Amino acid sequence: MTALVYALVTLADARTIAPVIDVMAEIRLLSQKTAVPVFEQLPLGELTTYGFELLIDKALGAGLEEAFRTSQSYATYAAERASAGMS
Repeated sequence: MTALVYALVTLADARTIAPVIDVMAEIRLLSQKTAVPVFEQLPLGELTTYGFELLIDKALGAGLEEAFRTSQSYATYAAERASAGMS
């Protein structure tokens, strides 16, 4: 899963940033959306947060931050973190 996060960040560019944000946001939900028991044992929330930190840093450096402002996936993720007191 860590390799997937790094690959997503590496492949993110102006053309792919929106779907990368969508996939990154879904990582935290894998244990709820699949019948794969191992996902329940993984720190998927922490991995998603770390992935977004890397992705945001890359987006800021490449002038792609607007993708976060317009992403419903990121807005939902950020709202969930805020409601949990983690904003």
